[in-house]
Order: sequence, then structure tokens, then C-alpha cells
Amino acid sequence: MVTELRHLLEESVQHPPAEPHGTAAILRRARARRRRHQVVAAGSALAVLAVAGVGYGVVRELTGGTGADRVAHTEPVGPVVHPDDAVPGGPGKDVTVFASYLNRHVNSRNGRHYEQVTSDGRVLVSQATRRDQFDPLSEYTRFGLQDPVTGGLRWLPAPPGARYADDHAPSGPMVVAVHGNTVVWLDRDRAPLPIDVYDLSTRTWSHFTIDTKAFPGSDDGIDLEAPAVSGDRLYFVPLGLDEPLYRRTLWSVPLDGSSPPRREAEVGDFAIDGSTLVYTEANNRPIDRVTVRNLETGKEHSFDPQSGDRCNQLSLAVARGVIALGEFCGEKGPIRDDRVHVVTTDGRPLVTLQGSGIEVGGVSRGFVTATAYGEGAPAGTYVYDLDASRLVRISTDVGEPGPNSVAGGRTLTWSVPVSGDEVKIFAGRWKGAR
Repeated sequence: MVTELRHLLEESVQHPPAEPHGTAAILRRARARRRRHQVVAAGSALAVLAVAGVGYGVVRELTGGTGADRVAHTEPVGPVVHPDDAVPGGPGKDVTVFASYLNRHVNSRNGRHYEQVTSDGRVLVSQATRRDQFDPLSEYTRFGLQDPVTGGLRWLPAPPGARYADDHAPSGPMVVAVHGNTVVWLDRDRAPLPIDVYDLSTRTWSHFTIDTKAFPGSDDGIDLEAPAVSGDRLYFVPLGLDEPLYRRTLWSVPLDGSSPPRREAEVGDFAIDGSTLVYTEANNRPIDRVTVRNLETGKEHSFDPQSGDRCNQLSLAVARGVIALGEFCGEKGPIRDDRVHVVTTDGRPLVTLQGSGIEVGGVSRGFVTATAYGEGAPAGTYVYDLDASRLVRISTDVGEPGPNSVAGGRTLTWSVPVSGDEVKIFAGRWKGAR
């Protein structure tokens, strides 16, 4: 954590203003990269003032990219939609809720969290059940899978030998990836890194370790960012290596641990959907290439997303042949030009969601989720229906929209602040175009 926080602080100085660069924002990014399941309370990060929408035509000259000079704006390619264009929606109208949970006292307890939507539409749930009285920073967390049809929640057993395992609440191991019947657990606090793989269909375990010293430039603080499963392999980017944050190495390892990690590509951001790997050439930089690889055949192609040379690439999501790129393209005073740039895996532009503080939530079958929190755009949680070409505001509050990862079915997740110390989380099925 310390190593990564140091890198994030250095990054915020070297390449402003690709992200909000206050201490709170940097810590938020560090927590997100470590996939800590933490719900932010209303009254803090969620207490965002929604101001009147400012049309993009008002902001003609912005400071963006990696330089500090004022530059002419780079117009988005293809259709453009702003938060002000959204129609009101929500549970019952546009989405059918199949699960919800009220987290109380979120400032002092992490409670329950919807981690991600799996490839077949289930929701990965985490529950912080208790804390070690002698170690206030540790969390004993259990994980489960929630069915999108019945709403039933099935808690997963703890890995064999998990420390302090109690009521399926291990200390240390966390579920980092789910694909089909494969559940991957990782204990980030041990070295070499232990990987436990659970098969839901046979209820059997397998185990192997990753020798972090095998990575070039490794140190004792290695962590795995965004682990994802495709076929019989686990893909990940090691954090803590001596390499630039804007371009790092993607590795993979067989889930049975039968061979050492294999170098896959140099990536900025990456995401995996089934057998499709998508990655950019850099993070926190302008890009002119997105690469799509078939992990079964090895065949790949690249395209220019036409983001322009003043838009920094910040995040990436993919599902069902649709890619969402999170971009920052400049600012003027408090007004930021943030974008959720949506294209097909062939590079065809579909839509750009543009507004101050808008961020990618995830991509699922037929829709993209986003949240907006900046000045100049109505704060809230948004869903763009790709079939209906329609932006829906399902909540007037900022609330960590999902899928958060590769998603199947029509499942999405989001959260809503209820009071100063309470947040309610939702999981539902998108109804689609009407």
C-alpha cells in the first residue's frame, strides 16, 4: 500500500490534471486499485452539490492533456450526450431491483458491498463481519454470490487454512475474480502470493502460489491489479514493480499453477471479457491505439479511438463487443471536460457521454453505466441504453455504479446515500428500451 501510494503521489505531480489531485482523491484511487470494499458516506465524498448544467459550447478553451498550455478543444467523434440530456428514471421504471441492503454506520464499518457483476449476471457480494480488536485496520470479510433471478444469496466457504476463518469470514483472503464456476481468492498480505481456486460445481479447491521475486524489478510490496479469468488462465498487472505507472506489464498464469507467469503485453489499461482482451498503450496519457486480442487464437487488431491528442486515457471497461474509455480532456476553472467514450471492438464510435466529473461505471449487455459528481453537470448515477440511444438518470446522488467488471445478463449495481452515516446499495436488472 505504501509503495503504491507513493507512486500515485508522484503521478499526480508529474501529470496534472488527469485526475482530481487532492489527497482524498489520491487515497480513493489507491483504495480502488487495491479493490478495497468500502462504501463512502453521504456527507463526505457523496455530498456533491448539483449545479445547473453548462452546455459544452460555453467551454471553448481548456487546459488538458499532459501539457500546461491553454489549447483548443478536441471535439468528440460521433454522437455526444450530456448529463443534462438525461431523462429521470429509477427502480420500477427502468430497472427491476432484485436485491438491496442498508449499510448503517458506514463511517466506522464497511458493511456489505456489491463488488462486481459476474460474466453470467450474478453479483459478487462482500460482507465485513468484524474487526480484530488488536488490529483496527484489518477486516474479516466473507463473500457470496447473489442470483439475479431469485435474489438468493449463497455465501462462499473460506479457503482451506484461511487465518481466523469464522462463519466463512477469513482474514486476508479476498475474492478477486469470478468467471462461470471458477472463483479466485487472493491473500494480498502473504508472500509468495497464495492463490486459491474454488469450483462452484464440484465444490473442490486447488491452490498454488505466485513467486513475486520472479518479476523484474520486484520488491516486497507486490500486489495484483484487476485480476481476471479467461479460459484456464488468470491475467493481472503486478503493482510495486520498478516500471512507469502509465505503461506496465500484463502477465498471466495457469489456474493450476503448472507453469510460471507469462508476459502478455505492455499495457496502460486493460479489461477482459470472455476470450477478448482489450488494452490501451498508456494510462494518464493521450492515446492513439486500442488493441483487441482473441485469447484463444492469439489474433489481434488495433484501432485509433480518435480521442485526440489532448485527452488523457484514465479507465477502460469492455463487454459484449462494446468498449468504454474514461477520458479527461481539460478544464476551465471548476468545469472539467470528462468523457465516457464508447466504441465497438472494431473502433466504430457509438456515443460519448460528456460532462464535468463523469466517470465510467461499467459495460453490460446493451448499456453503459456512469456517475457524475463535478460542477457544471447534475450529480447522479446514469445508465445509457445503447439500443434506445437514451440516457437515464436513475439516482440524483453519486453512488459507485456497476457492473465494475465484465458483466453478463442485464445486471447493474449502484448505491444511494440515505443519511449522513447510511448508504443503501441496490442490484437490479435493466429493462431495456421502451
